Amino acid sequence: MSTWKDMVTAFLKPAPPPQHSALREVLEEGRRAKLSEDYDAALAAFERAGTLLPKDDSVAETVIALQSAEAHLGAGRADEADALIRAALSTAASEAQKAYLHNALGMIAQHRGDWAAAREYYEQARAFGKAAGAAGAEGRAACHLADVYLHEGNASYAVHLLRESLPRLNTAGDLEWSCYFVGVLGQALIETGQESEGHHLLGRALQLAEGMNYRRYERKWSLALAERALKEGRFFDAETHVARALSLFGEAPSP
Repeated sequence: MSTWKDMVTAFLKPAPPPQHSALREVLEEGRRAKLSEDYDAALAAFERAGTLLPKDDSVAETVIALQSAEAHLGAGRADEADALIRAALSTAASEAQKAYLHNALGMIAQHRGDWAAAREYYEQARAFGKAAGAAGAEGRAACHLADVYLHEGNASYAVHLLRESLPRLNTAGDLEWSCYFVGVLGQALIETGQESEGHHLLGRALQLAEGMNYRRYERKWSLALAERALKEGRFFDAETHVARALSLFGEAPSP
């Protein structure tokens, strides 16, 4: 299983068609709300999804825990996210599940500013993903590690990891994280002097975020492009990007 969507497909197969359809709809409702930063609505949807699960299905529980943890992190509630992930980890039955859950623990540590702990969790996630043959999970962990290296000032190795691992995310269909890591690759390339390609990838990351209505990264990459435009004296472009970013700082709409 390479992505949470693959996990969903796996655990829905034995379910009766009405439940199958209802669970998919509720999960997608929660995902859309999360991307639009309506985190309370997302969490409510994921809680409803929990009532539709087959009994004692740890894979299904992992999927919902991961999505719920991301919503809690988006809302700045790291402790709640941590509790969810650790509870899911206690019942995880496969190496692939453990890979995704350790990725989540790394994200929580990174959110808290504990980069050393984040690196350790991402390394563990990478090892679990490799052992499971889960290219998506292994690739996501390697991309997160690239983020750590970029934070530490080692942009060259971050570029290496991202170039090696982003294709795995794309193959797995992990678009939510691709739109972030494509932008991180752009930033790393700029830091290594490859400004033209880096700028192109920042634009590509913004396009991916816009295609999903992923407000957080629409805002992030708009601001990054505004900064580049300002440095290059393209003031109209900078103003356009800033205006776009500012429009995304307001209250998130309900789905």
